[in-house]
Amino acid sequence: MIKKLNFSEDSILSAALILQKESYEVEAGLIGSRNIPPLHETAEQLGESDEKFIGYYHKNILAGFIAVEEETPYLRISRLVVSPEYFRRGIGKTL
Repeated sequence: MIKKLNFSEDSILSAALILQKESYEVEAGLIGSRNIPPLHETAEQLGESDEKFIGYYHKNILAGFIAVEEETPYLRISRLVVSPEYFRRGIGKTL
């Protein structure tokens, strides 16, 4: 199921932050650097973002999400995050 994420709900914000950190840790290992800003983001920073977040749920578990920013006349995907547990299942492509 795909739905908009509401970060005013602490449980959703917390799940997204954990997922983001897990996903970017894998990327950091691949590129050999932890210099990835979302890897160091706090819950407060994530919750205050102007981006719009859309999540992918698998059996009521947040398995991935994208963030988009409106840049008229386009939308820019600013984040694409998938839980390492759900890698290579087409979630990124679906989002």
